[in-house]
Amino acid sequence: MTISRLISYPTHGAIELLVGAGIMAAPFALGLTVPAAITAVVIGSLLFGLGISATDVGERGTLPINVHAAYDAGIALGLTLVGIVFGVAGSSLALAFFVVAGLVELGLSSLTRYSTAHA
Repeated sequence: MTISRLISYPTHGAIELLVGAGIMAAPFALGLTVPAAITAVVIGSLLFGLGISATDVGERGTLPINVHAAYDAGIALGLTLVGIVFGVAGSSLALAFFVVAGLVELGLSSLTRYSTAHA
């Protein structure tokens, strides 16, 4: 096992559930604007749903693993771009929040072993 792929796919799903819930809750704790909070709840819900799909890795699964990996990359990019949009609109706190969330998702996906094998 290489250092770059330490997290198993089911563990990735569990962490993604927590990250999705955190993305949904953090804007309210940070006092972000209503548009930023709505955006965070929508993206956090999508991430939460992806996390659920990764925890069910039976023989059939709910989502192909390669598709999940592509969605992870897309959400990481989307979070970063949304942060830039809010930054241009004048909300530096939203910029920081979404860029950090995007980096967290990128880090999680880069450390994940996208395979159902347990070895």
